[in-house]
Amino acid sequence: VPELCRLNLEAYFQVLDDAQPQPIEGVASLIANLYAEKVQLVLASSSERESIEKVLGLFGFEKYFSHSVSGAELTHSKPHPEIFQKALRLSQTKPEEAVVIEDSTNGLKAANAAGVYAFGYDNPNSPGQNMQLADAVIRTFAQPGIMELILRK
Repeated sequence: VPELCRLNLEAYFQVLDDAQPQPIEGVASLIANLYAEKVQLVLASSSERESIEKVLGLFGFEKYFSHSVSGAELTHSKPHPEIFQKALRLSQTKPEEAVVIEDSTNGLKAANAAGVYAFGYDNPNSPGQNMQLADAVIRTFAQPGIMELILRK
């Protein structure tokens, strides 16, 4: 089974290399601008560590994130808050000083359980998620004032 997982991951990486995907519109500038404003960014993903590193490297985002957390390395997965609790510990941030941007129902449940303000991203690539669990909803990262909205939280 581990060998099958490894082959699947390698096939996924090959697809990424071949497709040369681009970040969601507005994401690259939002990340760069938040970083420029000295906002500490932590990536907390349910993905495997190798996938996180691959995608960050593919888009050149690794320099912007002080930490990344892989849910695959934790005891509990979303909707349990462990992934966000670990991100808060690593960044030495209190829940009330943090925000989460999530595109899944379970991720929003995890953020809520961790006591963190949650922006829901209504991702067209993952339809059917319950955005009513979010404190606020982002429809596009290219919307005017997105950075101010996040910083104002």
